Amino acid sequence: MQVQVGHYVAEQMENFIEDWGGDYWNWCCGVALDLEDRLFMDHLVDRRIGLYVHGDAGSDVAAKQVIEFLAAKGCMPTAKQEESGSRLVYAYRITATTRQ
Repeated sequence: MQVQVGHYVAEQMENFIEDWGGDYWNWCCGVALDLEDRLFMDHLVDRRIGLYVHGDAGSDVAAKQVIEFLAAKGCMPTAKQEESGSRLVYAYRITATTRQ
């Protein structure tokens, strides 16, 4: 069941990135326990105009699979990965003001 949830989340994130041009090399992806803190504080994504997508993969194993899927398409995985239990995944478009 968890793999199916992860697959669904990966597909949704893939569709979002494709809808915004599909240039995966301009996107960063990762996992988080706290999406708000990670996206807006750590990565400095602009809440108003930044492009980002996120979802709950269902488990930390499925979350890692989602990140591996996006990385294989060209997304840059974040250098800092969350501790065990992180099932929330995200991707954001890299800009001059974001921090990877």
